[in-house]
Amino acid sequence: MKEMKISVVVPCYNCSTTIETCIASVFNQSYLPYEIILVDDGSKDSTLDKLQEIKQKYALKAVEITVVTQENQGPSTARNSGLLLAKGNWIAFLDSDDVWHTDKLQKQVEVVFAYPDAVVVGGEKGVFKSNLTLANIGVIDFKKLCFKNYFLTSSSMVKTEAVEGILFNVHQKHSEDYRFFFELLGRGGYGVCIFENLSCSITMKRDFGEAGLSGDIYKMQKGELSNFKYLYANNYLNWFEYAFFYLFSNIKFLRRFTLSMGYRFRNKR
Repeated sequence: MKEMKISVVVPCYNCSTTIETCIASVFNQSYLPYEIILVDDGSKDSTLDKLQEIKQKYALKAVEITVVTQENQGPSTARNSGLLLAKGNWIAFLDSDDVWHTDKLQKQVEVVFAYPDAVVVGGEKGVFKSNLTLANIGVIDFKKLCFKNYFLTSSSMVKTEAVEGILFNVHQKHSEDYRFFFELLGRGGYGVCIFENLSCSITMKRDFGEAGLSGDIYKMQKGELSNFKYLYANNYLNWFEYAFFYLFSNIKFLRRFTLSMGYRFRNKR
């Protein structure tokens, strides 16, 4: 296996209060990446100034930092800009309000050497344990991915040659990451998920049940259902599979909705 050079892509929008903590977690990795690509998506605060300060701060480190600016077009366009600029043979995604466990990249590199044909290595998100292990991992193929999105963006990295021609759908604002990984595994490859928390929200935002894109479960569900329609229309799924996963997705939505309402009720008491 050739040397692993990891490019880190970070979409940045009005993140002046979190981006320094975010990037510090990258430089604290036990396995340093090859480069970091910071894409400012037309921020209206001091984010761009912060990005330039970060580039200067780490100028003498053995990690190349590239700062890219664009008009505000959303995180998908920002991620796509980073994907197209990446020079590493693996690309790791990181949101500007998240941080990585110190051993996140190291453990994913170990997985790649154990599973050299994997095209994506992901993990979970939440409060970190002191030590990461590979005691609980799973191989994820396309059909298993239909039951659940195992590949959260801030916890995942993808093989560069495998994503050639695949971009995030810029017209989809919810569950677009799920569609990206569907297209990746739909080509016949497989992924590996480490069932431990590799990333964590700096603000401790929950995955659902709060305000914001990740908290709008109705729109998330609409986006997920549109993914299955897309998969059926493009022959990734037959009619029976489409009907089954469409129904299964709605059952999951009812569970998420119940949990979300319970969370809100408890926090109003």
